[in-house]
Order: sequence, then structure tokens, then C-alpha cells
Amino acid sequence: MTTKEQERKVLTDIMNMVKELGEDSYIATAFDGVCEIASSNIRDDAAYSARYYIDETHKLQGTINQMTDKHEDYMIKMEGALERSQESLVKCKERCNAMVNRDIDQGNRIDELNAQIAKRDTEITMLKAKLYDMMTAGA
Repeated sequence: MTTKEQERKVLTDIMNMVKELGEDSYIATAFDGVCEIASSNIRDDAAYSARYYIDETHKLQGTINQMTDKHEDYMIKMEGALERSQESLVKCKERCNAMVNRDIDQGNRIDELNAQIAKRDTEITMLKAKLYDMMTAGA
């Protein structure tokens, strides 16, 4: 079994080899972040790998895609519900306006009938007065 010191030395050698290739090399690109993970593994007695992080990232991306799809489906349903609610609101407003107009018409009709009653009451009072005058004129 290798010691931590031996692993640190090999890691340093690998880092130097990658550095010699230059930042634009294919290997340097592939090793980007890997040496840091290896250093953490040595320090922390861990066993993390770049593959683990890549796999976890893919899993998370899949979860994000599923959640995005569900969110889009939910938004479509909510837009439909909102549209139906707005249509229902328009119908309710139309019904309310019709009821208000009917009430206004009925109120106007009541006013007309009250005016007719008042006119007839006046006529009745005048006829009573004439009748009284006729009855008292001959006495």
C-alpha cells in the first residue's frame, strides 16, 4: 500500500507533466480540476472522482429537465384555468349588468306606477270634493 507522501509526490509529478503540456493541451483540459480532487482525497482520506461529479451533474440535469417539463405542464394548465376563470368572470359581469338593468327597469316601472297612483289619488280627492260640494249645495 502506498503512503500519502508517495501519492503526493506522484500527484506533483503528474501536475508538472500536465503543466509542461500547456493550458491548451487536450490532457490539461481533461485534467482540469482532477488534480484538485486527488489532492483533497489524499488530505481527507476520501475517494471522490471526477466521474462521480460528472455522473451527479448528469443526474441533477435530468432532474432539472424533469422539473422544467413539469413546470411547463403546470404553467399550461394554470394558463388554461386562468383563461376559463376570465371567461367565467366576463359571464358573471354580463349577468350582473343584466340584473342591474332589469332592476333599473323595474324601479322605473315602480316610479311610473307610483306616479299613476298619486295622480289617481288626486283625481279621487277632487271627485270627493265635487261630490261634497254637490251634496252641500242643495241643503
